[in-house]
Amino acid sequence: MNRIELSATLLCGVLRERRAEKSIVAIIGAFRYLASMVVTLPDDLAALKGMDERDVKRELAMALYAGRKLTLVQAANLAGHGLFEFQSMLRDRRIPQHYDEADLDQDLLALRELPPK
Repeated sequence: MNRIELSATLLCGVLRERRAEKSIVAIIGAFRYLASMVVTLPDDLAALKGMDERDVKRELAMALYAGRKLTLVQAANLAGHGLFEFQSMLRDRRIPQHYDEADLDQDLLALRELPPK
């Protein structure tokens, strides 16, 4: 069996972002003191053949990001890559970044508030 350790904080963030029921959020609160979580995957999964732990974390991070379960920063951290490197991997896989009109409006507002040079 393959063992993958995932940050409990990251998993808590995912479930909170999904606006889980209050009872689940209470359970998650108890887990926030854990350093990591172990996920056991069967060795006979063909999709995992030739993959190491880092490869699995990267694939999981990209899938969770594509499914809008993780933010860009959370996914990059899970994958163990820097932000720009992770963005490059998303681009290579043709996974669009989550950026909509509201994000653009926030960025434009922030730019307008910058002091002039």
